[in-house]
Amino acid sequence: MRRGLLRAGKEKRVARLDAAKGMLVGYAPIRTPDVDMIPAGDETVIATTNVRHLVRFVSARIWREIG
Repeated sequence: MRRGLLRAGKEKRVARLDAAKGMLVGYAPIRTPDVDMIPAGDETVIATTNVRHLVRFVSARIWREIG
């Protein structure tokens, strides 16, 4: 999400997203600019909008549904 906002030049939205991370429990920043996976506890989940394709290979979920 952040990467998309940066590409679109939405600086105010990036700032709001950065501020929101302080409200998250267990927030761990991702340091790789092209990351597509987020380690979640003992399981790695691909956060995507393309679940139908990726779920054949790995655990994948719609990024908005990952809590």
